Amino acid sequence: MQQSESWAHKLVTGEMVNVWLVADQSTLYQAVNRLNCLRQSVVTSMDLQGINLNANQGATLCLAQVAFHDGTNLNCFLFDILQLGDHFQSMMSFLQNANVSKLINDASTHAKVLAQSFGINLQGVFHAQAAYELLNNGRPATGLVDVLQWCGKAPPLMKAESTMMERAPELWSHRPFARDTINYAVQSICSLHSTGYVLWERLCTQGGQSSAHMFLTASQQKLQQASQQGFSMRQSGAFQDRYDPELDNWLARRHGIASVAGAPATPKAADNGGPEPYVPSQAVREGDSPRTASWRATVAQMQQPRGELGTRQRSSSPTLENWLEKRSKAAGRRSAPHRASSLPPTSTFVKEPPKDDEPPREGEKVGLSAAEEALRMGLNMDSLAGDGRTWAEILEEEHSKEAEREGEEDVFKLLRQEDKRRLSEQAESIQQRQKNKAAAAAARGS
Repeated sequence: MQQSESWAHKLVTGEMVNVWLVADQSTLYQAVNRLNCLRQSVVTSMDLQGINLNANQGATLCLAQVAFHDGTNLNCFLFDILQLGDHFQSMMSFLQNANVSKLINDASTHAKVLAQSFGINLQGVFHAQAAYELLNNGRPATGLVDVLQWCGKAPPLMKAESTMMERAPELWSHRPFARDTINYAVQSICSLHSTGYVLWERLCTQGGQSSAHMFLTASQQKLQQASQQGFSMRQSGAFQDRYDPELDNWLARRHGIASVAGAPATPKAADNGGPEPYVPSQAVREGDSPRTASWRATVAQMQQPRGELGTRQRSSSPTLENWLEKRSKAAGRRSAPHRASSLPPTSTFVKEPPKDDEPPREGEKVGLSAAEEALRMGLNMDSLAGDGRTWAEILEEEHSKEAEREGEEDVFKLLRQEDKRRLSEQAESIQQRQKNKAAAAAARGS
């Protein structure tokens, strides 16, 4: 989970900016109220980060950045869209306010994604990329860095950091955010904010202020086309897909929901003779992704009413002891079955041994099987508890170890090369001394 927080951030230029990371509903409402109170003369900059934002399907919004200067300080809001979910629609009042100017680099993509995901019709936009292309005789911009460099506002390492984020966009979906990811988000949106007056001044210089206002009107009309495309996709049910299609397919098969990417859905429990789980008809909504549908179904089952429906169905599987016995008989061999990696506590299998003068009861084995004896004598559940680390931490540790090994190999290679060079120099030095001695001896003989 990502926690909401605020801090003072120092930019590469030395300017200080107040940053708010908005990751919960209450902090979101406070940020929205402040944005709604901005004066019309205030210019804001906005950007969206995520995975596959330029694709028609499979886009995942992860972060929204908003920067503005209130006359005293530079401020930056980072909205964690992954955690806020549908609550991000509270930003509709600000994003649809045509009286507050919003400087956006790739405004067409942003307009389509916001309309498709949240039904927001983006208004009051100054399209930075379109202004760059107009001022450069139609030369397209490959990204935000081109606009920043042309305006002289790109930080020294902005190009390398932007390339890294483009190659690994999944960094935007990691929670909590990495420090480098947050630094890049703050630096990029504040750098974009500083290019606003440069682009506007150059537009007015090239064609006059009236020409600049005509550009704003024309770019807003193009954005309306992108928004209409997003609304059409939203009405047709093509909502924003998740970034993990394999998990969606698994959830679809598990809950018998319509499959994703052609994955077949499994029959319900009632079709196989089992009890059908209690899921209210209003639990799963039309247009839900498999992950959302499975979450709604699980919550509905946990909140099912008592009384007529009774308690939840519990497992009627035989005990592990009887199951091992039946499995051994079915296999027709006396060898102990393979022990599973996760087992109940040892107390489950501890029995009082029969007395010497008491015959065994009917259906009871005289001795424990090899597997049961091993469980009773040697099982230690503490070893199965794990160390509490997440997969990300384990993978990061493995990558660091691998990097250390590669570094050590590089050091050994350098040492071997240095040894070869030193030995070569020694051999050349010996040969040179021998030549000098031979030359000296020849000179004395002559």
